[in-house]
Amino acid sequence: MTLSRQQIIEGLVGVVIVVMASYGFWLAGLPVNPYKGLVTTIEVDLEEATREYFEQRMTTTLAAIEATEDAGGDIDLNLYLSAASDAYSLGDLVTAREQLEKQLAVNSINYVAWNNYALVLEDMQDWEAAEAAFIKTIEVGQGVAKYYEDYADFLLDHFPERRDDLKTVYEEDLLRRGQTVWNMTGLGDWYVAEGECDKAVDHYEVAVVLLPDNQALKDDLESLKRNCE
Repeated sequence: MTLSRQQIIEGLVGVVIVVMASYGFWLAGLPVNPYKGLVTTIEVDLEEATREYFEQRMTTTLAAIEATEDAGGDIDLNLYLSAASDAYSLGDLVTAREQLEKQLAVNSINYVAWNNYALVLEDMQDWEAAEAAFIKTIEVGQGVAKYYEDYADFLLDHFPERRDDLKTVYEEDLLRRGQTVWNMTGLGDWYVAEGECDKAVDHYEVAVVLLPDNQALKDDLESLKRNCE
């Protein structure tokens, strides 16, 4: 029997459809990578002995966590923090992230864990999640200076165009902790970038009053007075 051209084309199309469907089912069966497109490791400079120490300690800690989880026991939350710290020291961002997520799932008001989590997410370049974690850190951290500073650095490094948001961070820190060298110089620099020299000088003068023995700060103020236009 001789097949017509139309029958041959239809047969080929049918084969292609079957192959594509089979490929689709195969893809659907593959595990989903939740970290696709993100940075999962970073380079760390460790001596071999130090690396082995962290690896052995992390392996032991993770084994203890898994055994306790399998047994349905109560886990010492510090184990999650320890494993996350060791993983981060080794440049393993995924393990660090997952251990911090386990910690926070049980203790959602641990602001140290939230801050560490935010920094890990930042290294992973998971910007939206990192920012949410920085904001949560400030919320539960009750005005710890470092957390405002870390969030401000995050904005400066990755979203320098978000000028109003940066100013809000400085102003919220000012409201919570009062005038500090950090928020005064931060606002001073913000006003410099906006071309508001008088306000910039005012803020730097307050910073000098707060830290009168710091010559570098005095030099910055004098430079500002000479050059800001």
